[in-house]
Amino acid sequence: MANRTATLYIRITKNGKSSFCKPVYLSKGRLKPHYATVEGEPEHHPEGVYYIRFGTGVGKQRFESVGLDAFVALDKLGEAQRGLREQQRHPGSAVLRNTTSETSRMAIEDAVERYFRNLRSQGKDSKTIRAYK
Repeated sequence: MANRTATLYIRITKNGKSSFCKPVYLSKGRLKPHYATVEGEPEHHPEGVYYIRFGTGVGKQRFESVGLDAFVALDKLGEAQRGLREQQRHPGSAVLRNTTSETSRMAIEDAVERYFRNLRSQGKDSKTIRAYK
């Protein structure tokens, strides 16, 4: 079984580009809210969104949004780490929680209509929308 980990990141926007950065921790190991480590220096980013990265030694890594609140993000990170430890102890019984439920599914026709409605609201050209159809 691959070594699975859960790590906290903060997604920031700088110079029009989004990137995932490590959050800043204070000297006692406490998280400093809305601060990210950018090129080795702490920077304040109030627009930052916290994510948990689930990684294995190989393959694609999965990011899961946990919101804007730093302390809620830490709680969710702890839950994720406990879930991973439980899964390693009992591989057959514990399953990582699924963020989407069966009730959140929508019909394909509704999804397509919503997609094109979003394109129109973004101001996409009618020729572009026609080409996408």
